[in-house]
Amino acid sequence: MTITRFLQNPSRLTGLLYRKWLATTSAKQLHIHITGQKFARAYLVISLIVLFGTTLFWGLLGARLQQSNADQLVSAYLFQDGRTFHGAVFPDQHSFLIKWPLFFIVKLFGYSSASFIGVTLVIVLLTIGMLVFLLSRINRQPVILGTICLALASVLLLIPAQPYPGGLLPVNMAMSTTRNLEYILYIVSLYYLVKAPRLKSKQFYTAVGLLSLLIASDKLFLYMSLGGAVLALVSYASYKNGQFLNLSRRWFIAAIGGGLGATALIKLINYTHLTHIGTQAVAGLGPFGLAHGLKAIGLGGIYAVTGLLTNFGANPAYDSITIQQIPHKIIDNMNSAARPAYVINLCIFLFGLVICSKFLLESLRFIKPKKNVLDRDTSVAILLLWTTLSAIGLFVVTDHYYLVDGRYITIALFTMFVVLATRARRKQMPAELLLGSVLLLGISIVSGSLAAVNTYKTQKRAVATIDHRNEIIGQAITSHRVNVLVGDYWRVIPAKSATSNKQTVLPLAQCFSPRKDLTSTEWQPDLRKRSFAYLLTLDGSLTGYPHCTFQQIAAAYGLPNSSALIAGTLSNPKELLLFYYHGINRNSTMLSGKSQLSPPVLPISLADLPRANCRAPSIMHVVAHQDDDLLFMNPDLLHDIKAGHCISSVYLTAGDAGAGSHYWLSREQGSEAAYSQMLGSSAVWVQHIVRLPGGQFITVANPSDNNAISLIFMHLPDGNLRGEGFGISNYESLASLETGKMSRIETVDHQSTYDSDQLIAGLTNLVHTYKPAEIRTLSNYSDVLYPDHSDHITTGHFAGQANKQYAAEEYGSNFTVPIKFYIGYPVHQFAPNVSEPDLLAKENAFLAYSAFDGGVCRSLKQCQKTSTYGNYLDRQYRNPD
Repeated sequence: MTITRFLQNPSRLTGLLYRKWLATTSAKQLHIHITGQKFARAYLVISLIVLFGTTLFWGLLGARLQQSNADQLVSAYLFQDGRTFHGAVFPDQHSFLIKWPLFFIVKLFGYSSASFIGVTLVIVLLTIGMLVFLLSRINRQPVILGTICLALASVLLLIPAQPYPGGLLPVNMAMSTTRNLEYILYIVSLYYLVKAPRLKSKQFYTAVGLLSLLIASDKLFLYMSLGGAVLALVSYASYKNGQFLNLSRRWFIAAIGGGLGATALIKLINYTHLTHIGTQAVAGLGPFGLAHGLKAIGLGGIYAVTGLLTNFGANPAYDSITIQQIPHKIIDNMNSAARPAYVINLCIFLFGLVICSKFLLESLRFIKPKKNVLDRDTSVAILLLWTTLSAIGLFVVTDHYYLVDGRYITIALFTMFVVLATRARRKQMPAELLLGSVLLLGISIVSGSLAAVNTYKTQKRAVATIDHRNEIIGQAITSHRVNVLVGDYWRVIPAKSATSNKQTVLPLAQCFSPRKDLTSTEWQPDLRKRSFAYLLTLDGSLTGYPHCTFQQIAAAYGLPNSSALIAGTLSNPKELLLFYYHGINRNSTMLSGKSQLSPPVLPISLADLPRANCRAPSIMHVVAHQDDDLLFMNPDLLHDIKAGHCISSVYLTAGDAGAGSHYWLSREQGSEAAYSQMLGSSAVWVQHIVRLPGGQFITVANPSDNNAISLIFMHLPDGNLRGEGFGISNYESLASLETGKMSRIETVDHQSTYDSDQLIAGLTNLVHTYKPAEIRTLSNYSDVLYPDHSDHITTGHFAGQANKQYAAEEYGSNFTVPIKFYIGYPVHQFAPNVSEPDLLAKENAFLAYSAFDGGVCRSLKQCQKTSTYGNYLDRQYRNPD
């Protein structure tokens, strides 16, 4: 019977074991030490170190994850300069008013990743620090306060930064533009409210002022405080509790006053044109409408429970996207290292729930309240409990995506720990309970830390896809040099950070409609007069942004001049950038094509390319890099252009020199600029993605008014001077392909691969398409003093073989198109033979190109000082053979 009683009452069993342990001399000494004041103070210090250490830990992980969150970035960007801030529109539902100084600090530190993370960490540490300060004012017992701090550390570790991997919304407090400091300000306002001896007092006015500032910053606090005050008024009126009824009336009046004060503050800001805080007309409470039907309300109730568990780090199914996933997620996460932490946090939550329930019932006189029940700390705790009930009620009856919106009831976390500290003020913690608590909470903190790392890695992998896309967008924007990036708010704001925060963006709420809040009038230029890039996401938005099609974009803006693949493949694109170099181009017409997306967005065949009917001779250049034709085949190239010949210039390599896409894309623009200079034309260039018969992709660019000029980019990797290649492209090169050292070579955009025969076939297809009267390519002439680039030599070899294959296929004989070989780097040793006016025209063409290539001289004086380029510009030689 004794054993049965012990098993039914574990605390009695624990106490018995502890007393037996105390029978030993060493245990008695330890007991005396544990119950001493010195130990209590040391315990509190260690607990605080653990709490703030873990806070710094999960805060850093969360802040790093939120770098792709538009809401994390946009408010700071609205402080970019005076005009942007004056034209800014903040939503009145969540204007972030109290955090405006923090956003300005981020701006001062240059919008770097470090500044965003640093400010976020400061906010998180301030929030937890101020909460601990409030708890210490409530409960001054070091042992109990230290245990509460350890429990808080355990809970906070398992609150995820995001609702699920890849989710763009915050859950924990590790983000500058989410509620953290706001909760502390709300608790402080309640303290002033409770301290107020009457309505006409400094304390009451201070409480109303703080509520006004808080509500102007975030209207959720208006709904929570008003709802809590109404609940309290009705409840205490029903139970005729005069003391709490008077406090509830005062609270209701303060909430009304705070709402009116917030309205006046917002009107003052708008009236003075400091900036703008917009008004959202919503049929419901907060930013969401009311739920419709019992089913929606029932689901809201279920998700309110899961949201509460998430806010206490006790929800192993926090990342469920649908209700059906919950059982599977619970099983998966409970089989991980996080299991002890989830179980212990659940115990903390249930224990706190019981304490809070008893506390609230006592205030209703279900249990007769003790004396001094209306002391300051108790009153604040009671008001927080009613606020939490109001927040949960609002959560249930409003219509939103409950699974990811647990952050709307985070007030419960603050409330429970305030209640625990208040309730334990006159309690003593037995030594055996202290040791058991330390052991369990220590296990939970270790387990929670491991789980936090695993959760971070999972969520980081999910956002890495978006981060990688943003990097590609940044490179493409930098290369194409457009003025504005247009698209989904949730995509273009993070992409702005990938361009060193210099890119002007136009965030959209719909496919063509500019966003009305969290934007600025400075971000809404006239797209008829500005070059822009439209970010078209085809694989579905992670937010409420609608699915937009290319046909819709083309109907609104016209055909783009070119496009860049951001994600997916050219056969199955997931995200594209559409470039409009001269603004909206509604006069452009669609090209006929069988693809759902018309060129230049998706590939067309060589047969569908727009080509001029050349009556004059057609000349084809086959070179390795974007400046080879300008340096080594000019002024012959100039003479052909002036004579009206059709020109097709094929660039086998991307000319990337081992750099990223921003470099070789810019060089392609340089080629277009050089040809525009030689043509004397300002026409925009239109690019088309072309699928070769072998399945590879190339890019063909033409001036919009002149299809007789074609620049053809094959995007093979630069092979380096001696053919050794570059690490970024796995050391692949044309030379290695030709010698058989490598069997295949991959393009730098990773969209195509070639073996030697396929490359020759691809060039042959181009010869068939353009039917040149003459082919010009690079010579294999080399010299010991001035050796040529490996790409130059092998390009000439491949061009010659393609010419032979074309002759065999077209004529069935050894007849070939006349081919001329131009000397590359070794031309340096020959005497100048280009004079005016050809020299000036050649120099101007090259300088037009060099404006886009950071690896060459940018001015004539600089080129003359750089003897290599100076000697290329004033000479041109064909192979003597």
